[in-house]
This record gives sequence, C-alpha cells and structure tokens, in this order.
Amino acid sequence: MVNEIKVDISIIIVSWNVRNLLGRCLQSVKKSVAEARRHGHNIAVEIIVIDNASNDGSAKFVKAEFPKVRLIANNCNLGFAKANNQATETSRGRYLLLLNPDTEIIGNSLCEMFSFMEDQPAVSAIGPKLINADGSLQRSCRRFPTVWSAAMILLKLHNLFPMSWSLRRYYMWSFKHETIRQVDQLMGACILTRQEAVKNEGLFDERFFLWFEEVDFCKRLARGGGLVLFYPYATVVHHRSSGFNQLRQKALWRQWQFSKSCRLYFHKHHSYAAALFIDFVSVISLLPAAYLQLFFTLGWRGVQKRDL
Repeated sequence: MVNEIKVDISIIIVSWNVRNLLGRCLQSVKKSVAEARRHGHNIAVEIIVIDNASNDGSAKFVKAEFPKVRLIANNCNLGFAKANNQATETSRGRYLLLLNPDTEIIGNSLCEMFSFMEDQPAVSAIGPKLINADGSLQRSCRRFPTVWSAAMILLKLHNLFPMSWSLRRYYMWSFKHETIRQVDQLMGACILTRQEAVKNEGLFDERFFLWFEEVDFCKRLARGGGLVLFYPYATVVHHRSSGFNQLRQKALWRQWQFSKSCRLYFHKHHSYAAALFIDFVSVISLLPAAYLQLFFTLGWRGVQKRDL
C-alpha cells in the first residue's frame, strides 16, 4: 500500500479573470517555498487553483505554465465561499492558506506563518501584514461590525464621516499593525488556518456569494474559543484589484450582493431587532446604487451612439 504524501499546507486560490495577477501570485508562492527550503524548512505544499469560469484564458494558462498546480475549472462562477469550500473538500494539508489571486507572498513569509502556527497550537488562524504595491501599509484588521458601523457603510456615510467613533472603532484606526494582536476579523486576502479548525467550525457559509464570508468565519472561530491573530512578521502584497474592478459598472449588483451578505451576517449573529434594522437600511442603500447604475448605463449608451 502506498502511503499518502504528507502535506503541510494546502494553498487555495479562487480566481476570476485575473490571469496576469494569478501568474504573479503563483510565482511568489514558488519563490516562498524555495526560500523556506533554503532556510532548512522542507514544507510540503499543495496548490489548488479554483477558476470560477474566467473568460481570459486563466485555466489554460495555469495548465500550461504551472502543471504541478491542481486546477479545478468551474463551468460557472460559484462565488468566493463555495469555491473555497470546493477546494477544501479535497485538500490534504494540515493547514489551509486562503490566498487571493491578486497577492504576492514576500520572501520567507510562508515559512514564518507556518512556524508560528506550529509553535502556537491554541491559535486557530492568523493573517500577515498586507501592503500595497508601493510598500505602504494596507489596514487588514477590523472589529466585528456593529449595527451602527454597518448602517453607515451601507449608506456610504463612511465616506463623509470617516472619523466617527463607530467607524474609528470598527476600522481599528489606532492599531499600527506592528505587533502580534488578537483581532476580531482578518481581511480574506490571506488567512492561514488549521484544517482541524475548519473541520470543527466549517469554512465558509455558501450563502455568502461575496463579502462577509471571512467575517462570519472569524466570528464562528471566536465563538468556538479559537484565537484569531494578526501576525506582522510575514508580509504579503495585496494589489486589491482582483475581479472587483470588473464590476465597477455594476453598481446596483454590487450593492445588492453587499447588502444581502450584510443582512445574512446580522440575522446569523445579532438580535432580531438589529437584523430588521439592517434589513431596512439595506433597502434604502439600493436607491443611490440604482441611480448610479442608471448613470453608467445611459453614459455607456451615449458613448456607443457617438462612436456610431
């Protein structure tokens, strides 16, 4: 009988129409694994890419350029949560690294995160320091949303009152992202968690198509007694473009998906009264999005007419 190959980390990347960024991400993973081995850490890694029906040739690109990567090519866009779960079901690693395709792991960061988790068995999940392409800090830790912070964000009031007490607390403006700290939630661009924690709590609730799936995951970990930490000694570049930039002209669709996820989160984790209030606010939040969608649609038709 052939023994199953031991895998330390299953790296899961859900991708949609970001072929070039995905290529840079996969190259950075290869370099980080090589860097770990150079430091004497022979980390066994499997990489699983889930392509959510991209139309930019991403699946063919991965097959041709990264033949050792396990590719799951979906026929339709299953969303972020369901695609991650799809890969998790077949993953073999003791740890899962949930990684966005618009990220690049810097230096020996993969080994740093792995070694820290090995030394801290009580920790359920960690997130590295995220930086922008220019090297500036990207704030990646937040508290769990309250009714007021969620309502302000739904109504886009965070753009007008960014320094209100509710938002300053939610965005953790006072935290400098320089020390290890227990946090409520981590940005889903890069999270290292234990397979054991996922088996106990489940990974993502598939009712979340986009947004709030990592918030819900961190909330469930915390309720189960797990520790979620920010870990600044590993660094990952996050380009923050991914597939979202392709949805800029779908303002109403974006707002609907965000408000839908927000409502689901509050119905799961808050009182009935709080959930009803968020339901009411989310309906109001669709009105400016509908106006913006109309503006984009009429503007696009105007451009087409001029081109004719």
